[in-house]
Amino acid sequence: MTVNQLTAVLEKIIKLHDLLYQLAEKKTDIIKQGDIDALSQLMKEEQKYMLAIRQLEGERINLSKEILRGYNQDETLAAVITVVDEPFKTTLTHLREQLIDVVVKLKDQNELNQQLTQQSLHFVNMSLDMIQPRPQVVNYENPSKSKQESSTSSRSMFDSKA
Repeated sequence: MTVNQLTAVLEKIIKLHDLLYQLAEKKTDIIKQGDIDALSQLMKEEQKYMLAIRQLEGERINLSKEILRGYNQDETLAAVITVVDEPFKTTLTHLREQLIDVVVKLKDQNELNQQLTQQSLHFVNMSLDMIQPRPQVVNYENPSKSKQESSTSSRSMFDSKA
């Protein structure tokens, strides 16, 4: 019955990864909209799924160890597949392929989200530089000048005399 339990755990892990993929797609839209509050809320939800996946992965490892008892192999799913009999071998191979597919999709979506986030950050930095450009020093400046003096001479964003 341990193989049946392993099958059930793998199905749950696949379901959670699929839900994470759906959240990653939502995250793409949220990043495009620039809604920080919704992004924060979505990331909290992602953490719940990640915690559940970690717990299920612990169960998977324990079940794999139990199945592989007596064999000198790591507790990987591939090792379990080589040890079990045929009706279970096909089922586990199919579940393994499903898990790989959903993890690859999730990885690709997360890479897209990372690129969008970096582009947003570059845009914000560029906008800030346009609003308050950093003065460039073109002349020689005394290196012994303290940082405090140089910071007081920097331009303010607002003209207080106006």
